[in-house]
Amino acid sequence: MLNLARITLDSTLDEEGHNKRVDRLVALRHWAEPLKLDAHRLSVHVLEAVDPANAILEFARANNVDQIIVGATRSSMFRNILGSVSAKVTAEASCTVTVARPARTREPSGAGVTQIRA
Repeated sequence: MLNLARITLDSTLDEEGHNKRVDRLVALRHWAEPLKLDAHRLSVHVLEAVDPANAILEFARANNVDQIIVGATRSSMFRNILGSVSAKVTAEASCTVTVARPARTREPSGAGVTQIRA
């Protein structure tokens, strides 16, 4: 999902001049390769929207999506005020939603404490 700014102009290119949409499509294809799915069982899409949650929900409805996989974001002030995309999609989607969280990390102190970052 490419989150478009509400006020400023967005560029379709990253700092190195690469098309952001194409880069994300390639990354999604690479991510899905180990799943070894037939080509007709998987489609990947990059949506561009000011409101990512609504764009995902509308796309899912319009395309009869069976499952949405969405990443969980880390805690932030904006997420606490506005709510998260994954929370809205999970609450409102008419299909199965899987929320993928970042890998757990260990404290560098060696104390053996495992932190879960959302």
